[in-house]
Amino acid sequence: MNRIARILLGMIALVSTTAFAAEPKYSITPNFFEQNPDHQALGPCHGGVVIDKPGNIYVTTDTARGIVVFSPAGKFLRAVGPTRIHGLEIREENGVQYIYGARPSDHEVVKLKLDGDKLTGSISGRQNDTNIEDGKLSGDDISFKVTREINGNKMVMKYSGKIDGDSIKGKIESERDGQPTSRDWNAKRAAK
Repeated sequence: MNRIARILLGMIALVSTTAFAAEPKYSITPNFFEQNPDHQALGPCHGGVVIDKPGNIYVTTDTARGIVVFSPAGKFLRAVGPTRIHGLEIREENGVQYIYGARPSDHEVVKLKLDGDKLTGSISGRQNDTNIEDGKLSGDDISFKVTREINGNKMVMKYSGKIDGDSIKGKIESERDGQPTSRDWNAKRAAK
């Protein structure tokens, strides 16, 4: 009886080792994504790909386009959200999907709400969430501001830009250490 038990245990070990030692199978699908989505190179990607419930694929980039969204078939749909999202994941909360992502270089965590083709949400900095205030649209001109509180000090960042087709290009103005600062920003309209 002891000998039969050893033989059976040996056979089980051999079969399970063989089953688990099988080499994983995968294949690369060349040219799955559009080569130049929306007539632009995809650019450097920055550490994240997630898939929503309908199967759309969200790829983070270091470009001004932020997150580039592809259909389940690899066709470009739109570009949304901020740039330089490093790690991200999609979570469902009360039936609504959200993208959570980290922006290490900006010391921020981003929570973006997926709502069909729309993407809305907030940017969480070191101490609070940021909402858009005083949004204005006049002809092709757009402006809004974002107020953040850092170490008890309020910092107002004023965004202004000009709409050109499906894009906005403009400036962000703020004050740092009593000195005015300015930097460029741009955005692209999400496809409907």
